[in-house]
Amino acid sequence: MTDLPVTLYRAESLVARSNPGAWQAVFPHLRIARRPETADSVREDRVAVWKLGDMALTVASLSAVEIRRPLAAVRGDGCDALDLTVLSKGAWVGRAGGRDLTVGPGELVALDLGQPFEIAATACDCVTVSLARAALADVAPAQADLHGHVFQGVGGALLTDHCLAIARHVERMRTAEVPFVRAALLAQLAAAVTLIRPEEEARPGVLRMQHQARRHIDQHLTDEDLGAESILAALGVSRSVLYRAFKDSGGIDAYIRHRRLQAVHALLLLPAERRSIGELAQTFGFSRPSHLATAFRRAYGYSPRHLRATRSARRGEPDPTAPDRRGREAGRAERRRDER
Repeated sequence: MTDLPVTLYRAESLVARSNPGAWQAVFPHLRIARRPETADSVREDRVAVWKLGDMALTVASLSAVEIRRPLAAVRGDGCDALDLTVLSKGAWVGRAGGRDLTVGPGELVALDLGQPFEIAATACDCVTVSLARAALADVAPAQADLHGHVFQGVGGALLTDHCLAIARHVERMRTAEVPFVRAALLAQLAAAVTLIRPEEEARPGVLRMQHQARRHIDQHLTDEDLGAESILAALGVSRSVLYRAFKDSGGIDAYIRHRRLQAVHALLLLPAERRSIGELAQTFGFSRPSHLATAFRRAYGYSPRHLRATRSARRGEPDPTAPDRRGREAGRAERRRDER
């Protein structure tokens, strides 16, 4: 049992309250309002905030909202920190530091609270680690502009996993362990920052195309027909422009597969996710569970079933999709028949 200070908020849609300052007690440095066009997505909002020394960990389940950090707040409240936010479900689209951003399930975005930003969020589950500016002095060089940066590649994947691991274990964390947790996180962040590739020349046009296409992909990850043809039809761009925008990602099909695998990975880390591997494969466009398992193992080095079992074991929970004894025996008999 943790001895860390924790504040819990749970309400029937905080954003639906008549009090416009309802969210200020939860996120005093942000301006949050319910998105008027998403009346059907209002749900019970749940937020837990743990204080970890000069860090804070926030685990939230939110309705569709608009999130802003206006210039007046930047100048007036003195909040100076870097937020690292991982989405487990939902999507964010917005603008920060002069760059468009789109964040989907399994992705991590950095937001500098010393600069303005605005985000439109669908109903989402997210984990945020807030780091005080002083902690970043030896991690991110002054010239590294992380505001609005969506981490990619191996460095981004490892940092994402690290933030999610802190959230999974915080309920057992003790105050004496916080300095070591902090040091490990900063080391992981430093590695991820080091692995950020310098932006190319002629980047603005490429960035715009990537943003538009990534936004479309994240909004249609479960569509059966998601692919180059559907993206071309939605965006009205030429095939050559689209392909050039995703050349460094291995092509548009490879990027879609990568995002779907990230989404499955993020879902398997959620205790509330009860769907079988086969159901997840069908949901995210894999023709067979074995195709998902093979692609997942190539991407992460372990199977989706292993990830779920490991998560359940660490929390002392039974695997929600594990078969009973008779099911296991039937499965072995079936495999033996297949081998004959």
